[in-house]
Amino acid sequence: MEARPRSASKEEAILAMLNLCRAKGSSASFLCGTLSLTNNGLHALPAAEFLFNTLAPCLTELLLNKNLLPSVPPEIGILSMLQRLDLEHNLLTSLPPEIGLLSSSLTGL
Repeated sequence: MEARPRSASKEEAILAMLNLCRAKGSSASFLCGTLSLTNNGLHALPAAEFLFNTLAPCLTELLLNKNLLPSVPPEIGILSMLQRLDLEHNLLTSLPPEIGLLSSSLTGL
């Protein structure tokens, strides 16, 4: 019988993202509902759909400032508990319409 791969826990998803940033010589942290990927030189958010789906129930702050992001993935709309989203100092030219799904929860953009 073939073993089924188990789904990753929230903690494993967070650790995977943090390890990816650290492997690139960058810093990242997750603490009490805040995921900080500030100043990591990110050009994209790897595995955004998986990460956002995993963190959606607990993520209240997402700090993506001081990166090189040209866009924000549409999966951002999944983050229904998000209260603060920091996108300053990126290469953004537009935001996905799905960001409008956050209007009731966001207190800071």
